[in-house]
Amino acid sequence: MPEKRSRISIAQAIASVTRIPGVRDIITTNWGDFEPIFLKQPWITQRLEELKPPRNIVAHNNPLSKQGENRVDLYFNDWIALLNDRRDVVP
Repeated sequence: MPEKRSRISIAQAIASVTRIPGVRDIITTNWGDFEPIFLKQPWITQRLEELKPPRNIVAHNNPLSKQGENRVDLYFNDWIALLNDRRDVVP
């Protein structure tokens, strides 16, 4: 019988990368590299700011509310769509 693999949620993946201010600082410090992808710095920095609360909840091993899950899913889907639209400029 095949081994069952557990699936990491999107929220857990976000929490495992780094703290949100670290991601924001990487993007703003290297804006010239990210501008072709995100176009407007406030767009990405605002979303990162709004993801801080759900990221902190997950980082401290607490479950997200349905609203928190929906926010993370919405932003994740927005980013995937954005990256797909700008595939020609994404390294």
